[in-house]
Amino acid sequence: MEFELNADNSAGERMTITCRDSNLIVSYSGSDKEPMDIPDNGQESMGININAVHYPLDEAAFIALKNTGNHGQIEITRMNKPVSHPFKTAGLRDALSDLNWEDCISH
Repeated sequence: MEFELNADNSAGERMTITCRDSNLIVSYSGSDKEPMDIPDNGQESMGININAVHYPLDEAAFIALKNTGNHGQIEITRMNKPVSHPFKTAGLRDALSDLNWEDCISH
């Protein structure tokens, strides 16, 4: 099942969380940054921090996203270091409540 969730942060950056082609993908863009899809661009050093815990984009990241509260934050990372400003997690739990990992990786 494909889905897409968008979030903007106070720095004008945009993060899009998508399940497509049997993968969890995070797209990231900012006014002064080249857009990137993680892991589509082959940038295996890319990942996300969810509430200060680093995750590669896999089932553990999906579960962590699904279990976020309204006061957490997400950062896009390269080599485990943040490259984005923080994104708030408000509403993410509700948006993912009816989905599971199998929904993400199956069509």
